[in-house]
Amino acid sequence: GGRELFRIEVGRAPQGLAMSQDGRTLYVQEFMDRSVSIYDLSSLLDLGKLSTRLAALVYTSDTEKLPANVVLGKQLFYDAKDTRLSRDSYMSCASCHNDGGQDGRVWDLTGFGEGLRNTIALKGRAGMGHGFLHWSANFDEVQDFERQIRELAGGSGLMTDVQYSTGTRNQPLGDIKAGISANLDELAAYVSSLSSFDQTPYRDTNGGLTTEATAGKALFLSKNCATCHAGNAFTISGNASALRDIGTIKTTSGKRINNTLSGIDVPTLRDAWATAPYLHDGSAANLGSAIQAHNGINLTADDLNNVIAYVMQIGQEEANPNPSSSGSGTGLNGAYFNNVDLAGTAALQRVEDVNFDWGNSAPG
Repeated sequence: GGRELFRIEVGRAPQGLAMSQDGRTLYVQEFMDRSVSIYDLSSLLDLGKLSTRLAALVYTSDTEKLPANVVLGKQLFYDAKDTRLSRDSYMSCASCHNDGGQDGRVWDLTGFGEGLRNTIALKGRAGMGHGFLHWSANFDEVQDFERQIRELAGGSGLMTDVQYSTGTRNQPLGDIKAGISANLDELAAYVSSLSSFDQTPYRDTNGGLTTEATAGKALFLSKNCATCHAGNAFTISGNASALRDIGTIKTTSGKRINNTLSGIDVPTLRDAWATAPYLHDGSAANLGSAIQAHNGINLTADDLNNVIAYVMQIGQEEANPNPSSSGSGTGLNGAYFNNVDLAGTAALQRVEDVNFDWGNSAPG
């Protein structure tokens, strides 16, 4: 009847199970220990004892390629057992952002001074690489997730209570949290390491834009979509001054840190092919609905389909559209400039991939 009989203690982030052909050996892949544990089930099968024996532990990697602080942060990211991260030990950061992605769900964060919010993927954003975090730009450092850990997951937190309650650290956009907790900084290091987007599977067999997408790109530029979806990241996202109201704010959109929500952060388009639903509240099930939700957008059916084709084929491959100055953002991560401002396109290459906010290159 689904009753739990006993538990087997395994390593970090178990992601795969396999049984031997005779059913007497269990193999467990432990993703974040880079190992496979091999369990002898003889006592369970032959004697009816609710126990197993660890017969062997095999490591699957001789050399860890990730920096030590990133590995430690990734272990925390996938940890659902540590009560500092989750009160009931059943959810982790990866529950909503497995493999750095998003769960395709909309969360009601009204109790956090926000509103209905569509989960945002972490991949490609390099932590603070696109500026402030979330649809309302309510976090100005990755370490602000300490609040989510405490108030959403019910964990005791990676900072001590004294550290968290000092000054305005317990408030969004409050005193700096970086440099206070080694574990919290490690978690931030992992999130900041997610600097690459996936390739889109929608391009032609040669990896180029399809005919429809090429036509859509021309429309994307002529309709000034690149005014907001500019730069290497296809977004002008920076700080609160870069928020835009495109006509999608409604009652259920709630607030921004318990104050008026005047605009929404502009999302990147590099992973739009894989991150449905769309808009801050997930109210657009597909890209067509998301595009048509913009004020002042009037496209024929063919034109709309072509723009959709282009956006679906941006991925990590597409060169950025001509960037324009946003006049907003924090440091080089948050601002975009005309080519003439930086004396040529070469100066613009991969500026988004560097975490200037903290003075460290984002791990590749």
